[in-house]
Amino acid sequence: MRTERDNKGEVGFRKPPRSRQFKKGRSGNPKGRPPRESRDADILALLRSALNEEVSVTENGERKKITKAEAMAKQLVNKGAAGDARAIQMLLAALRSIEERLDSAAGERAEETATQMHMLERLTIEERLAQPLPLSRPRSPRVPLGLWLSGAAAGRSGAGAGFAR
Repeated sequence: MRTERDNKGEVGFRKPPRSRQFKKGRSGNPKGRPPRESRDADILALLRSALNEEVSVTENGERKKITKAEAMAKQLVNKGAAGDARAIQMLLAALRSIEERLDSAAGERAEETATQMHMLERLTIEERLAQPLPLSRPRSPRVPLGLWLSGAAAGRSGAGAGFAR
């Protein structure tokens, strides 16, 4: 529905010129909102660098330099050993999580190894089938060990006569 104002083309407050109005069927923001930059990677990098910083610690009367992560782990273990229930829970949860990850990784490696062995077996069978059969060659007559050692088979006498000297 067109009104008188539209025909006159008035411009003013809340009345943009026709050339500036949104076109029908077209978005008012064609490029869209810019994606939010992920700050998680930045925070992770900051935490890793902070945990890898070295601190001086006196242990058994000796000064050592260890990372903050090592110091935190030692403190958590010491508190757990002292009977702190929260520290014990945190340690056990961490151990379970690490064991689960290692078990899943080992399971994946075992599957991968089984697959590789199966492929290798198939290849060797295919190679054996693809190779021509060896031609039969004359074999030397089998001589019993006792005769060979005595030299009787070769026409020699004495023990060990079958060995070349």
